[in-house]
Amino acid sequence: MFPYFFSPSCVIGRSLTFQMLNFPHSKLTIFSNVHRHKMSNKRLNGIQFLRGFAVLAVVLGHNRGTMYDNIVAGSFIDYITSNAIFGVEVFFVISGFIISHSTQSIKFSSFAESLSFLIKRFFRIYPLYLMVLALYVSLYYYNYYTGEFSLGHLSIENIIQSVFISSYQSDVISPIYGWGTLVVAWTLRYEIYFYIIFAISMIFTAKYRSVLTTAIIITIFIFSSYYYQGHLVLDAQSFPIPNTTPDKYIGFAGNPIVLDFILGMIIAESEKLFGDNRFYNNKNT
Repeated sequence: MFPYFFSPSCVIGRSLTFQMLNFPHSKLTIFSNVHRHKMSNKRLNGIQFLRGFAVLAVVLGHNRGTMYDNIVAGSFIDYITSNAIFGVEVFFVISGFIISHSTQSIKFSSFAESLSFLIKRFFRIYPLYLMVLALYVSLYYYNYYTGEFSLGHLSIENIIQSVFISSYQSDVISPIYGWGTLVVAWTLRYEIYFYIIFAISMIFTAKYRSVLTTAIIITIFIFSSYYYQGHLVLDAQSFPIPNTTPDKYIGFAGNPIVLDFILGMIIAESEKLFGDNRFYNNKNT
């Protein structure tokens, strides 16, 4: 039996993750490289390193039980593989930074500009996601290594929920809430939520789009925290939501993990105050 690291689910998941991250030779992206509205040709220093670190952390975390036997508590491998969620949070910080930075050249707010932003994001996200989902489903029904058909948890309902990125299982911890057919897709709900809030902000203001986005996200976060938990919660893994409609579909928006996008936007806006030297090199992409 091949280890999970080489199984179809993990291989496809890693492939989707690398495509999402827009590494230098990829043109299909999800977590970054958004809406290049006359964006500078300068390449951001450090982003590629952070992306690579985040990918490594997530891959090691997903393969904790198959790649490493008898992990010693407190060891470096134990620390890295048990904190893979940190890699996801790095993705979100990068996403907040890139979106804020790449839209700096937009000088005037408008519904058309906002709609254009969302349309471009849709076509960068959804076609790729559906292709990978379809490939995974086909490989899952027919096990590539054993030559047998195996349905497992892959039900029609689960697939439909995955198509709409709306999977929810009450026994899955926050901030995941539901694995879906393609397990790495749970992060897309947060990305899409962030894009929508950012696009709404662009309708009202171009100059202060990041500020308005931050205000909206924080307002929803605080309201949701008190509504669902009764107090302010800052731990992303301690934010359960009820298994009721519409809470199970929208409650995730109040999870503290959304604050990572704000951190990324703060860094992007701070960059304008300190100049470009710390953020760019002079090589053209």
